[in-house]
Amino acid sequence: MDWQVAIDIKAWESDSSMLIDSLDFAKNRIDLKVLFADHIYNIISSNHQNSWLICYLLGNVQKVSYHERPVGVHITFSPNISEGLNLNEEDETENVTYSMLQLAEPPHKIYEMAIARPNGTTEKDLTITDGSSSKNVSLIITSNGQSLKHFFSHNHPELRQAKHISQQTRNIGDGKIASTFKAWNPNDESYAIELLNKAFGDSGSPTLPPTPIYTWDSRNENYVKFMHSGNWEYHGYDLEDFNEVPHEIKERYNHWKK
Repeated sequence: MDWQVAIDIKAWESDSSMLIDSLDFAKNRIDLKVLFADHIYNIISSNHQNSWLICYLLGNVQKVSYHERPVGVHITFSPNISEGLNLNEEDETENVTYSMLQLAEPPHKIYEMAIARPNGTTEKDLTITDGSSSKNVSLIITSNGQSLKHFFSHNHPELRQAKHISQQTRNIGDGKIASTFKAWNPNDESYAIELLNKAFGDSGSPTLPPTPIYTWDSRNENYVKFMHSGNWEYHGYDLEDFNEVPHEIKERYNHWKK
């Protein structure tokens, strides 16, 4: 399950507390990559008293380079995250969001920005458009740091396996059938959780949380499907209809027959 985060230019320019909190969190996550351009080092060294600490933390996070967008390409946003920016800052914002729009991997993307008010952390959707394509990403607006940590503490898939059983499909009464989920062990859910995280990472969905999501269960040699039941909770089961598996998932795991 891989994530990409873009930090708004105002934070790189002046908000050292937000940068330190975010980068300190990111350095412990091998699944979280920060969009970064080399010239940002110059901005940091010119504007931050804690530039040495920020650069040290940057050396320990996973980074993805971005570059200037093509000439003539204009990016629009909803809501408007470029409000109050000067021309150079607006240009930088369009460059980084253009990269988010164009890069398919990692599949799950976050744009993080800091404002003076209101207090606390707000999460919503951000729509990025270049005139020919658009993408929805998660938008975090914070005024007190800890935003990435807060986001990940509340927004990650959790397994809630109450309805499906690990044994063979069987009648459970009242005409109801319990679907199998052979990967699930009620005494040790670790492998089922591993499959859920893999399916989430494979989804590539611009909508968080995505549903349904699929992956290949190599232990039991079958595809599994996870359905979102609310509050980032998922339940999984073995797929009986092989034709339901998305083509890109079959291609990724190179299993074309059940």
